[in-house]
Amino acid sequence: MTAAQFSELVKHPGTVLMDTTFGVNRYAFELGTLSLVNEFAHGFPFAHAILQTTTADELAKFLRSVKVKLAPRLPTPWQPTFIIDMSLAEVNAIKAVFGCEYASRWIIYCTWHVTRAWVKGAWERMPNSSVRFDRSTCLKELIDVLYAVTRT
Repeated sequence: MTAAQFSELVKHPGTVLMDTTFGVNRYAFELGTLSLVNEFAHGFPFAHAILQTTTADELAKFLRSVKVKLAPRLPTPWQPTFIIDMSLAEVNAIKAVFGCEYASRWIIYCTWHVTRAWVKGAWERMPNSSVRFDRSTCLKELIDVLYAVTRT
């Protein structure tokens, strides 16, 4: 984390976007990134980690190191809202660092990943072309609800 990134995080510690590469590169490492939401509602990457794996233990080490670095600079303990992929490893890492009760209230799944999971689930559970219209209608209604809730 650079001094500028650290300064931005101290100014905007509230919402954190967490993402990892999960094996999408040809190298034998993973990249973890934490971004904040700044005053312009844009994501601003503030911490990166080269990880051996994307297990909960590795991600927890990353989160813990950021939390320890921030502790002396913030008036209250760092407890951001996390927006994450639908990754159990990320959920478990947040639970390990911030506690289970905290994690159950302050983790939000990315709407793109939720939508993708719904589409995949619908295609797996309704594979027949005879129910294609019903499947598409059902998905459209679910996605409309998801985005209506997200906007509010």
